[in-house]
This record gives sequence, C-alpha cells and structure tokens, in this order.
Amino acid sequence: MSLLKKCAENALRNCLAIQNDEDFLVIIDEDFEEIGNAFWETGQKIAKNSFLIKIPKTCGDGAEPPEKIAELIQKFPIVVILTTCSMSHTLAIKNALETGVRIATLPGIKRSTLEKTLNADYNKIACLTNLVAEKIENSTQITVTSKSGTDITFLLDEETKVFRDTGIIHKKGELCNLPAGEIFLAPKAGSAKGLIVVDGSMSPIGLLEKPIFITFESGYAVKIEGDFEADLLKKVLEPYGKEALNLAEIGLGTNYKATFTGNIIEDEKSQGTFHFALGNNIVVGGKNNVACHLNGIALKTNFVTDRLQITREGKIISDLN
Repeated sequence: MSLLKKCAENALRNCLAIQNDEDFLVIIDEDFEEIGNAFWETGQKIAKNSFLIKIPKTCGDGAEPPEKIAELIQKFPIVVILTTCSMSHTLAIKNALETGVRIATLPGIKRSTLEKTLNADYNKIACLTNLVAEKIENSTQITVTSKSGTDITFLLDEETKVFRDTGIIHKKGELCNLPAGEIFLAPKAGSAKGLIVVDGSMSPIGLLEKPIFITFESGYAVKIEGDFEADLLKKVLEPYGKEALNLAEIGLGTNYKATFTGNIIEDEKSQGTFHFALGNNIVVGGKNNVACHLNGIALKTNFVTDRLQITREGKIISDLN
C-alpha cells in the first residue's frame, strides 16, 4: 500500500471513523484527482458505498459551492472535500453540519503535506488541543505580540466558543480541517484593536517575501500596508466590501508533525503558530456572512490571555498543566 493510501486510511478509519453501514462522498476539483481517487478507493474498502464527484473550482476561499452540490452534501453521513479553495466557511457546510453530516475539508493540500501530517497520532494531537482550549476558555481578553511588531488585543465574552480541531470527528455534525491540530475562535465582534504583522504566509498569496502590516480598529482592518503583496491582498478583498475586512477568527496550531511551509493549511496547524482570518465567521460562532475567508500567519508570537501565557515566541509553553 502506498503512503498516500495509508494516510487516507488513517483519516477515514481513525479521524472520521467510517463504519461499514455508512455511505461516503468525496468531492474534488480538477487539481485533486490523484488524492481524491486515493480517498475514494480506500473508502470502497471501509464504507458501505463510496462515491466521488468532480466539481468546477469555486471563485475563492469562502465562496459557496453550486446549489446542487450543497444539497448533495446533506444526503451523506460523511463527506471529504478536496478542493483548491476552502468551503469550510460557507452556508453549505454550516447547513450540512446542522443536519448531522460529518465533514473533513482539505483545501489546497499538497501530497507532501498530506503524507507528512495525516499519518500522525491524532489522539496525541487531541490531548494537546484540548489542553490549550481549556486554558483559553473563560478568558475575557487575549493579547498577541511579537518582536516583529505584532501587538493586538481581542475581547471574548460568554458567547465565545473555543473550537477544537482535534482530527477526531466521530459524532454527527462535526467538522474537521485536515491536517488537524488547532484551536480557533471568533473574538467578540468589533473588539479587535491593534497591529498584526503578517510575516509568514497569507492566503491566497502563500509564502510572503515581505511582511504585510494590518491595522485593526473596532474589529475591522483599516490599513493594509507593505510591498506588492499587501497591494495584492487589498485587490483580492476589494470586491467583497467592508465585511471582508472583519477580523473573523484567531487560533493556535497544535500539530507536532506540521511545519511552516507557506501552505496555509499546514502552516496554521504547526504547533504554537498563531493565525488569524479575515471575512466570514458564521461557522465559528460569528455573524459575518461574506463569500470570503482568508487566513494569515504571524510568526514567533506571544499569545497571552488575561489569566496566563499560552505561547512564547511561537512555542507552546511546556508547563501549561
């Protein structure tokens, strides 16, 4: 068995816990035929029935899939989505979760990333993810700083939920972004204030040559400054209006096998790495519904709640217990 299929089997058996009486659907676009076929063929050995459907590329992260695909997703108990752009933050996924579908999304994943991170021990990753989440829950404020200049504060309230992407999705209505290993949350609306120096990677650009400086006031990005990559980010955001500038999400990576590569889906899972997102946050407890969700990475940050410090220069503090 190839390493690719071993990783697919680990995902289907251990992460998704597919049973032999369940139907299984794989959704791909034109860039993911090889990986998609590996998941579909593996699913044939595990699930009652395994199906694969190829769809056109969506127009960007957070863009809704075709209506017929949104309807189809709700007809299966388990769905794996391998597409160039992320569907995680869409109404289609939100509605499917509410009907009880278990969903794993792998947007833009490279075969090298998959083979490195999907043969991890996800029970081990879940333990650290749950620990970090527990330390952040019931906090009222988070401050993130770095030597490169990041200095931003977010507020949390009783409605804030800390989500745990452990890679273990065995219950109805659970969503996982594989490779898994992160905590994430939507800060209190309108509370983000300060500066994020994006010196790692930024979707849809990828690895950055020069930092992008994003200033936030009252929860929205009011300045995006830097070199040509800052101009490119502004151009991507412009068609979606002000709501695309919303500070939608913040999070920390907890996957011991993920490393910083410039591929956002792996970068944000790298243990201790801070990420944020602009735009849509309806899947993570927010109310901002816009067809755009862009993630960015700030490196070597200090992540501090009003109760304790979680990371120091991008490393999870070892004595969190």
